[in-house]
Amino acid sequence: DLNLLHNGRSELTMPVIVGETKYKTPVFSHAMSYIEINPYWNIPPSIASEEIVEKMQNDPEYLKKKRIRIFDGWDRDAPEIPPEAVDWHSVGADIRKYRLRQEPGRNNALGTIKFMFPNHSNIYLHDTPGQSLFRRARRAFSHGCIRVSRPLDLASQLLQADGQPRSKKRLQQQINSGKQAVLVLKQPVPVHIVYLTVRITADGIPQFYEDVYGRDALLAEGLFAADKNRPHAAMTHC
Repeated sequence: DLNLLHNGRSELTMPVIVGETKYKTPVFSHAMSYIEINPYWNIPPSIASEEIVEKMQNDPEYLKKKRIRIFDGWDRDAPEIPPEAVDWHSVGADIRKYRLRQEPGRNNALGTIKFMFPNHSNIYLHDTPGQSLFRRARRAFSHGCIRVSRPLDLASQLLQADGQPRSKKRLQQQINSGKQAVLVLKQPVPVHIVYLTVRITADGIPQFYEDVYGRDALLAEGLFAADKNRPHAAMTHC
């Protein structure tokens, strides 16, 4: 879950979706510096190579249906090319040299808002059109980024705390305009991504969660190995 803390108090909690076991969400700390309304999605080369190529082979209209444009390179001024200019049955990993970009909109994979804390892992928080997945107990479905269930609430709370009050209604109006907007935070917000399989509630009750990444087993193995290798105190008799 996501927990928004302000002055040490929990202001907002919500379910999130994290990376599936093949694309584990990393553990690290950074600082959120801006919020983007109606974002583009520049599709990572790995996803283009491992997923998009096959989908185009099965359905030549796939990019058009998903409002994905293709550019001849990753430079900002790279020219757009038509999907039929690519031989999807032979391109293979060479698709990585092209930039695939999904246009903003409700069906965009990032939804209508993303929360950016630029980092080497290219991980961020974002909205999603797949809201039904938040009702599942096990929520590891993403490629590593973190999908949030209540993006409007999160954006409004962050902006309020930053001295840039925007109601959810006003944010929704910005979304409905279809225009992109970058809202820079005056004070970057610390972001801590942690992996926990047990926590204590405010009532002192322990809650246990599935170890989806198998990290508890690795930790236990390391602890027991350290215990076995620890030298035992010598026993002496007077």
